[in-house]
Amino acid sequence: QFTTFLRRIPEVQGYRQAGQDVYGENLQDLYAYWQRYFPIYVESRWQANVVHNYDLSQFEQLIAAGAYADAESGLQQALPLIDLFGDDAKRQQARVLLAQAGKGVQAGQLALEARQAILDADYQAGLAKADQALALYAELGDTRRVAEIELYRQINEEVLDLRAELDRLKGGVAPLDPIKTERLVEIGRRLAELGDQDGSEEVQIALLLLGAGQRALVKWVTVIGLLICGIIIWRRIRGVKRDTSRWGELL
Repeated sequence: QFTTFLRRIPEVQGYRQAGQDVYGENLQDLYAYWQRYFPIYVESRWQANVVHNYDLSQFEQLIAAGAYADAESGLQQALPLIDLFGDDAKRQQARVLLAQAGKGVQAGQLALEARQAILDADYQAGLAKADQALALYAELGDTRRVAEIELYRQINEEVLDLRAELDRLKGGVAPLDPIKTERLVEIGRRLAELGDQDGSEEVQIALLLLGAGQRALVKWVTVIGLLICGIIIWRRIRGVKRDTSRWGELL
């Protein structure tokens, strides 16, 4: 910022305006800030600089707060300076922090993808991404988003389980099986609640086919029943005729 401030001075023809443009504060306020900060700087803060000892505590705080993307970006910018001026311990510390920040960024991205998978009805991928995100957050010891991701995982897993049960029922539901038919209705209702439109439509198709099968069965049962009734009536008529003939012979 200071080099930007120096370049800005001839552009605006004055250091006061340049300070306002670059720092967003007038020089009087900056001076007051410096007066408050200077005793702290003299006591210990002077050691925290890119040449003597690059201050990594800011990145530790960002990671602790869950601001992984900010920490990763800052560390990537700091590493060239640390490699140039720092010792082996500082370089190792910076790389450990960078790995943690990267892991946090990856976990956050996986959490977003698990949620998006639900919206895209890609439940198998959503379940896998939720598991990966939970594993990464567990490695980081970060539990802040666990409840949210567990919910994504639960939705993905439940939809997959209901779809698997639906596939089993579709192949083995007898036309007059009220228990399994009722279960199909329950599955369809739950899939609709979970936002699985495709699965809900599959249930509707299965119920339509089941209804058609029931109607066909009723039709054949009716036809067979009528045939049996006809045979019984015909046999009764023959029996009556036979009995009438016998009575005629006897008379």
